[in-house]
Amino acid sequence: MTKSQQKIILYILFGGIATLIHIAVYTLLRTTIHSPIPIAYFIAWSAAVVYAFWSNRKAIFESEATTFNQITMEFIKFASSRVITGLIGWLILTLGVLLYPNDLLWNIFQNIIVIVANYAISKYLVFTNVKI
Repeated sequence: MTKSQQKIILYILFGGIATLIHIAVYTLLRTTIHSPIPIAYFIAWSAAVVYAFWSNRKAIFESEATTFNQITMEFIKFASSRVITGLIGWLILTLGVLLYPNDLLWNIFQNIIVIVANYAISKYLVFTNVKI
């Protein structure tokens, strides 16, 4: 197995864990405190983004950032890119519920789309090993 294939497997593993975090937090908020869909989505998304940044930066993308400023800039790029894919996920969820009212099912579907987009953005735009 090549190093590239290993990285993709790790990304799928960590992405799967981030997805589970997203789904668990979302489901917990929706079923226990009956949080509105947008609030539950935002909190679940935020938890998944923070986990994904820390699990991805070294294990998958081999970030060379070591200083506070470098890591902060990586996080800003990472979080900013996740805002875009988060909005895409939110749109899929919102429009999906209008078509077929099962928000938990649509939440799983949108996560799959978002994982693929996040990999490409992280690989080519966020963790580029550029010294700051």
